[in-house]
Amino acid sequence: MNNLNISSYWEDKKVTSEEFAIFKYLKKNIDNNSNILHIGVGCSYGVQALKNKFSSFTGLTIAGLEKAKADNLCILNNSTYIVDKYNHEQIIKIVKPNSFDYIIDINLKSFSPSNKMYENMMKNFYYFLKVGGSIITSESGMNWTTELDLVSNNFLQTGSNKNNILSINELEDFSKKYDLKIRKLIQTVGFFKKNTEVLYIITKQHET
Repeated sequence: MNNLNISSYWEDKKVTSEEFAIFKYLKKNIDNNSNILHIGVGCSYGVQALKNKFSSFTGLTIAGLEKAKADNLCILNNSTYIVDKYNHEQIIKIVKPNSFDYIIDINLKSFSPSNKMYENMMKNFYYFLKVGGSIITSESGMNWTTELDLVSNNFLQTGSNKNNILSINELEDFSKKYDLKIRKLIQTVGFFKKNTEVLYIITKQHET
C-alpha cells in the first residue's frame, strides 16, 4: 500500500530554472516581515534561499520525503504539510484567509484533476492573500503538464494533459474577475550560459 508519509518525488533533484528565477526575484524584493506560501516544496531550495528573510514560510507537498527534508533543515519559522492543493477541505485546515504576502506556485494548473478544481484552487489562493500580496508563477510552468502516478511510494511523471496548459488569457480572466493586477517580469538566470524565465506576478488590490 502506498503511504504518502514515505512517498518520494523531487526532494533529491535539482531546483528547476523557473523556481530558481522566482526565488532570485524574491531574495531582492521581500522584507523580513513577509509570510510566504510555497506550493510544491520540491528539494526545499526556496526556504533555503530565503533563510532569515521571512517572518514565516509555509510549504505544501504531496510527498512525505519532501516534507522530511524540509523539516530536517530546522529553519526557524518554516512549516511543511502534506496537503493536496486541489483539496479544499484539506487546505483550509492549514491555510487561513488573508495570511500571505506571496504564494509561489510554478505549476498552477499542470496537475489539475479538472477545470473546476483548478478554479476552486485559484479562488482559495485569492482569499489566502493579504491585500498587496501576490501569486507568483512562471510562463514555462503554465505551458507544462504531466500526470503523476504513485508507484511503490514514488511519484512518477507519466505523459501530459493538454487541458492543463494555462494560457495567459485564463490568467488575465482570473485577474479581472477578482480585480487583481497582473505584471509580467523577465528574470535572467544562469552564470555562464544566460537564460531567461518569464514570471507573472498577480497582486491583490482590495480587501476580500
